Amino acid sequence: NTISSCYQSIKHNPSGIYLYGSSSNTIIENNVHDCPIGIYITGGEFKTSTNNSILKNTLKSSENITAYQSIGLYLNGSKHILIDNNISHFNDYGININTQEQAIGEHTIINNQTNFNGRHGIFINSQKTNKWINNLSAHNLGYGIYEYNRETQKQIYINNSCPNNNIGHSNNNLACTP
Repeated sequence: NTISSCYQSIKHNPSGIYLYGSSSNTIIENNVHDCPIGIYITGGEFKTSTNNSILKNTLKSSENITAYQSIGLYLNGSKHILIDNNISHFNDYGININTQEQAIGEHTIINNQTNFNGRHGIFINSQKTNKWINNLSAHNLGYGIYEYNRETQKQIYINNSCPNNNIGHSNNNLACTP
């Protein structure tokens, strides 16, 4: 599937793929480009998106989206999501996980590439434990992996690589190798 130019045709939620309070879905082999948010998974009041899989997708923005903050993959209010083998390039953020509620989080993020993004390859704001395994985050203008409120986070990092980022490989030295 190819999804493109979302910001022109979808006014209220300009996401290529959007799940709200939805569970047990698989999002696989999509090309999403020129959308402010490529894939957006969120819960709502009394709802949580759970047990979804995001596999083998390509998410990128072009220079046309200067009015929006583009995010390749955005998780908010979700739980137990498998994010495996995705490519998220040329966005502001490659992957953004923002799950501050107590019961939300516990994602597995494995074998993804977040390169050439305008800010950070991966941005994490989560109080739950997430597993980060074999991800590559390179050539971003910010950090490869950036943890917001990192003193409260409980992330597990295994074999992530973050070379050649403008600010540095990570604001947490345990997150990845340079």
